[in-house]
Amino acid sequence: LNNISDDEQKRLKDGIENLIRCAFRENTDYDVRRTWPYSRFSFSQLGREIHKNFPVTESLNFSLDDIASELNVPRLKSLVVSIENE
Repeated sequence: LNNISDDEQKRLKDGIENLIRCAFRENTDYDVRRTWPYSRFSFSQLGREIHKNFPVTESLNFSLDDIASELNVPRLKSLVVSIENE
């Protein structure tokens, strides 16, 4: 991402964060698969949706595995999105 400005990197980071928050039902900014009770939430699917909405994204790394929820809808306790250049 060396070829995009600091402002563009901030918009990218903010957009990805909002998309993830949307998947965890904190906003309705994107049309993405959301968390549901009694279901599996796939981070690989979330990654595909991030790549679709933000094509400049080359690679993603999540700190969690898929979530198999019970009665409760999975929610975020914390979220950190970082942009790293290789």
